Amino acid sequence: QHKKWHKDLVLYTQPQAVCQALASYPIVAVRSYNIAPMLSYHCGRNIPVLFSQSQYGRQYDAWVDYAVLNHKTVVMLDKKPWKVAEFQPYFDRVRTEIVQIAGHDFYLLTGEGVKQNTVQQNFIAPIRERFYSPPPWMQALPCYRCNILKPTP
Repeated sequence: QHKKWHKDLVLYTQPQAVCQALASYPIVAVRSYNIAPMLSYHCGRNIPVLFSQSQYGRQYDAWVDYAVLNHKTVVMLDKKPWKVAEFQPYFDRVRTEIVQIAGHDFYLLTGEGVKQNTVQQNFIAPIRERFYSPPPWMQALPCYRCNILKPTP
């Protein structure tokens, strides 16, 4: 029986196998801040973090331009099955598939037609409020990330 950390071992010890499995997809993303830079390095292309709820590693919030992804197809990789209902509002169409990498099941979510405005309103705005708003007792100073996360006109 496979332990839950076996997939982590595959990701970190066999990244080329992961990259090969993802090679045919033009835009690939992950939800994990520790996997994205490692795969970006080994795959030789940018693999951003999308739709992460983590309080850590929020630098990707400033780096990802959702306007560039508007109406595009994005394939997201994860170690566990996707909760499709969570992602349906953000895409025109969503489908999932299982891909075998080094004998382990990894899960792909293909989101066709990114809805940038919906992402901005229903995902980015709550992230901005949760992580980039100062508490009421603190003096508000300029915040470059807050401006980056504002919707594009």
